Amino acid sequence: MSVPQLEFSPLLDWVEGRLSPQAAQGIELLLAGAEESACETARWLRAFTSVRREITLAAPPASTRELLRQRFAAYAANRRASDLLKHVVATLRFDDAMRPTTPLGTRAADLPAAQPRQLIFSCAAADIALNIHRRPHDKQIDISGQIFPHGAIAPSGWGVLLIGVAGPDATLTDELGEFSFEEVAPGEYTINLEIGRLAISVPMVTLE
Repeated sequence: MSVPQLEFSPLLDWVEGRLSPQAAQGIELLLAGAEESACETARWLRAFTSVRREITLAAPPASTRELLRQRFAAYAANRRASDLLKHVVATLRFDDAMRPTTPLGTRAADLPAAQPRQLIFSCAAADIALNIHRRPHDKQIDISGQIFPHGAIAPSGWGVLLIGVAGPDATLTDELGEFSFEEVAPGEYTINLEIGRLAISVPMVTLE
């Protein structure tokens, strides 16, 4: 005589009370003739479910969640790096905040907060333009950018990862190579752009 076999999923549904009365009765009949290992699993599931219902887990602090997000982003970046065919670092070519004067004789650092700061980065694979907008009403930062790939690489579909004090955030470039991040906290950030087996790293940028 063969011993009835019990799958884990219906057994868990039975323990948690998700089965109809008829289906629950069927599981009980199967357990009556099942192997000891299946019965032991059922007992363990019942004990675990009972403990789980009695314990209320506290939500972790925001700082802990943020630290975990940053470490996961770093782990994901390191894991992807081993699969990349080419990984290049872009060089800052232009930063209008570093210009000594504007055409009107006013230093760029003294420009109104609403005027964006523009940065241009370049590497063998692409040029990347960033516009940094400081929001006067809440002191947060909006970032708009565009990638201009060299050669036959399309500008659309690049994954863009922003990593910094506000934690990792990600988006994709549109058909023009444009991307954006909104309400970013001031601080230091790196930006990684990736498509296929090509990745471009933009060095640390201080947003303020």
